[in-house]
Amino acid sequence: MMKILTPLFAVMNQNNKVPETEYFATTRQGYSQMLAWMATFGSIQRIGVECTGTYGSELLRYLHKAGVEVFEVTAPDCMERRRRGKSDTIGAESAAHAAFSEIRTVTPKTRDGMIESLRVLKLAEKQRYLPAESLFGLFIPILSLHRMNYVNCSEI
Repeated sequence: MMKILTPLFAVMNQNNKVPETEYFATTRQGYSQMLAWMATFGSIQRIGVECTGTYGSELLRYLHKAGVEVFEVTAPDCMERRRRGKSDTIGAESAAHAAFSEIRTVTPKTRDGMIESLRVLKLAEKQRYLPAESLFGLFIPILSLHRMNYVNCSEI
């Protein structure tokens, strides 16, 4: 059975404080629960997501369909990471602070359309020169699209 990840999400209030964090499954149902949980703190202004190109791509698509403004949050700089350490809570709070303040943020790629098709073709052309492990990042978004078909299966 495929393992369902449960990343930590954090909310930020108007005073730039984190009142609460919570884990949610990386499924459509989990994303729906996450948005409902966030809405209990007030209106959702924007959401910061790390790794929108691979592991966060499914979440990005879900949030876009829900009409939420999404920023891709880059990793904290080395000095901040050394000062605060590294944990799920620190990472979630850091992403929430970055989205709130609009620092370390970029507009995420949508991972569809002509540009994505050209990227896949270019990777396919290079495949004969690259080891198979280097193509793993290409398949994560594809697998996440089809994962919901297999969540309830006992064997894959």
